[in-house]
Amino acid sequence: MVSSRVWFILNVSLFFVTMLLLLNFFGVSVPSLGKGWYYRGDPLCVVRWNGYADQWDDLNACCLYARQQLQCADAELEYNSQPLTKVCRTGTGKVVEYWLNAKAYAYCRGQPIWRS
Repeated sequence: MVSSRVWFILNVSLFFVTMLLLLNFFGVSVPSLGKGWYYRGDPLCVVRWNGYADQWDDLNACCLYARQQLQCADAELEYNSQPLTKVCRTGTGKVVEYWLNAKAYAYCRGQPIWRS
């Protein structure tokens, strides 16, 4: 015979599973748990200088130069209808800016030059 404690644990577990299934059924999205995160699309690095912006396909070099800047801040930018979430620059005015989308920034943060 199964003890009442085991039945209690089983009922509580089934309750949580039922709640998650109901939330899913009604279209409520549950936030991601842990560090795993999936970014859709390709990594994108854009270099902006003196009002002109151009895509830079060498992501490793982009990460290196973006890391050399004094600050990387959150931003809501757009390039060719693709959202960019970070801008790295030194100062204001006529300075080189490196715009990164979330996938490119996550890739750069994983490189050894960003861990120091």
